[in-house]
Amino acid sequence: MTMHASNLAALAAIAAALPGCDGKPSPGSAVSAAMSAGAASTGTPALPENIALVSAFESDLHTPFGNDWRPVNDQAGGGVSTAQAELVAGGANGTAHALRVHGKVTVGDYLFPMGGIGLPLGAVRDHMPSPVDIARYSGVEFWVKGDGKRYMLRVMDDDVKDFNFHHYPFTTTPDWQLVRLRFTDLKQFDWGQRVAWTGRTVSAFLFTNYSPPGEDFGDFDFFVDEISFF
Repeated sequence: MTMHASNLAALAAIAAALPGCDGKPSPGSAVSAAMSAGAASTGTPALPENIALVSAFESDLHTPFGNDWRPVNDQAGGGVSTAQAELVAGGANGTAHALRVHGKVTVGDYLFPMGGIGLPLGAVRDHMPSPVDIARYSGVEFWVKGDGKRYMLRVMDDDVKDFNFHHYPFTTTPDWQLVRLRFTDLKQFDWGQRVAWTGRTVSAFLFTNYSPPGEDFGDFDFFVDEISFF
């Protein structure tokens, strides 16, 4: 997928699904509102020294970071895409449950549509998640299956100032597959400033559609389970 500097507003939907304080779309306003929905964190959570399992999705969407996974979309940026998330039976690797994420990504009057789920890692302040230090971890692994479409794990990092966040694309299949990813293998798009990965100022994880601006990604349906650091 090709992106360039003129597409910075695309990622307004990501750091806008996290309205700015004034409720207007802005390059930091369509992932913020979604991230802050349903979580009124106060103060940066004290992280355990070693977080192995981030989410098993056996009983709820809560995480050791003190925050829950929640649906994200582009509506705070003026879009019309939708996203829902719920626990379902039949988890990966023999487990009982998993997280199903589904909805519809539509361009409408907004050129940079997105939908999926997100997890703010630190306390949510003024609709924005605070950064935390995960540099002690080498990477993340998760199980995923779905509708055969292409998605990405996007990692919001406060060191990245132009919304060209590090990410990793993957294609879902009908069967569960394990994705094991070293953080040093995360990539940035071919526009914007290159920022070396440090893991010291990470504010959120997002699983969203992987599609170019102006494209109707359409209906989406994927499942994720057993997310852990290594």
